[in-house]
Amino acid sequence: PRPYHLTQLRLVALTAALLGALALRLFEAGAPTGAPFERWAPGAAIAAATLFAVHLGNSEVGNYISARSESISAAGVIAALLLYVRGGRWRRWHLYLVPMALGALAKTPAVLFAPLLLSWRLLIEEQLSPDALRTAEGRAAVRRAVLGAVPAFVAAVVLYLFVEGMNPPGQTYGGGARLPYVWTQIWVWVRYAAMFFAPAGLSADTDWTILRSPLDLRVLTGLTLLALSAWAAWRAARSRATRPIAFGLAWFWIGLVPATVIPLAEVTNDHRPYFAFLGLTLAAVWAAALAIGKLVGPRSAARAAVAIAAIVILAHAEGTRARNRVWATEASLWADVVRVSPANGRGLMNYGLTAMRVGRYAEARVMFDSAARLTPSYSLVYVNRAIAEDAQHDTAAAESDFLRGIGLAPADADPHRYYARWLAEHGRGPAALGQYDLAVRARPRDLDARHERLLLLAASGDEPATRADAQAVLSLDPADSIAGALAAGRATVFAANGAAISGLSHTRRWYLSGLALTQAGRHAEAVQAYREAVAADTSNVDALNNLGWSLGKLGFFAQARAPLERARALAPTNALVLDNLAWVASQVPNGRTRPSVAAP
Repeated sequence: PRPYHLTQLRLVALTAALLGALALRLFEAGAPTGAPFERWAPGAAIAAATLFAVHLGNSEVGNYISARSESISAAGVIAALLLYVRGGRWRRWHLYLVPMALGALAKTPAVLFAPLLLSWRLLIEEQLSPDALRTAEGRAAVRRAVLGAVPAFVAAVVLYLFVEGMNPPGQTYGGGARLPYVWTQIWVWVRYAAMFFAPAGLSADTDWTILRSPLDLRVLTGLTLLALSAWAAWRAARSRATRPIAFGLAWFWIGLVPATVIPLAEVTNDHRPYFAFLGLTLAAVWAAALAIGKLVGPRSAARAAVAIAAIVILAHAEGTRARNRVWATEASLWADVVRVSPANGRGLMNYGLTAMRVGRYAEARVMFDSAARLTPSYSLVYVNRAIAEDAQHDTAAAESDFLRGIGLAPADADPHRYYARWLAEHGRGPAALGQYDLAVRARPRDLDARHERLLLLAASGDEPATRADAQAVLSLDPADSIAGALAAGRATVFAANGAAISGLSHTRRWYLSGLALTQAGRHAEAVQAYREAVAADTSNVDALNNLGWSLGKLGFFAQARAPLERARALAPTNALVLDNLAWVASQVPNGRTRPSVAAP
């Protein structure tokens, strides 16, 4: 929807504009005297802001709606730094902490403002050189910087505990063991650094996996990158002109800390280095400005800088446009994932879903088969394959895959819910209720699953259970219309209306409503309409017959016999009634319903 697109773009633009304002203060603090540097800070700041805004590596944050938290969090950190630098009452009353707090409410990495502030105080305000650490004056500068940053660290700890404290007990982020994850992240650092300078191979869902050993050469490569970066920052911190580079490198590594130490479900994600790229942009642009100024004569330096900046920015802008086309539709996005990350089973499954949504079930099954081979323990692959198999009328294979998905993730709500829906659609309502119960236990606040269960319970005729379940839903959402109606003993559907049938009786309206729901395959709701029609006219044979048939379609054969018996008593020669009664009776020998499914 357009509002989301506009919001995404504005958030990225806001972050870039704030970065430009901070870059101006940073570059002014580091600009050497004399031509051509003394007038370069504004131009370099504009270049940094523009590059960040159109950088191909940042396009995922612009396109991925849930990644907007990255922009909000980053904007809060930059705004806090700007207010701190401005000084006055902002610093004296610690009002600069307010933007950090707002950013942390979007995403907790905003608390990284505290170590960034300490880096700013050490490198920019105190102009501290590593060599000065040996002197008493240098150690005094460190103490001043640390004491000045204490309020930020205290606020950061409090904010982090407050926000994370709102998570439910046992909250995880989907990752596995911490140590293997951390040593894998050391290699991922190399990918993120490469993404900044040569953003090739972007993928909305990569196929990277955990490295088996910390002795892997790729881990050594990441450690080498860290060592070289630390050496470069150390060297840059020794000179006023290059300290902005040291600050930017420190920012880059500080920004990677959360994704490095907190095990996440995916080993790497293209939106994660967004915060770290803020610092790398500052370091790279200022390093390029210094290099151009020294390598090119004063007369040509400005023209060379503008030309190089234009080439780099336009290249990224065109790359971002191409990347946006990849994100244009779900089909184009997952096709790209399959191309770039061919070992990603989830990507193949999602690409298969795009085929299934447009009725290409055979094609979808092929992709689900491949996904199952790549990720044999991923339960949703089997659930989705079961849906495709059922669409091709392969019910035996469908049920087998549903049960396999449940076996792989018995505590996950989705396999139970989709299996329950399938059971209800195949006339096995009692078994479906059992699966819905497991789904609701696994995810109590899933109102969609609760609604499906409520409608099926209401159709079964178990009024006490229906009202109890409806009250449970109302405790979660007092305004829930479906639960509200069923708790009060009312139908959740309405009698047919309109000028064409305005002269029809109340019973006929309800009957037509039920017929429309039957034709739409919504048998649980059709039962409600037919019951209302029968309540208004107990001698309506058509409503009684359709009520019994609908209950039978849901697998509630014991409940279906009574309305069909009444219909036969009113119309003993009605062929439809007799056929339906015979069908229902065949499913309830000796008054007992046949078992519909073995326990999974």
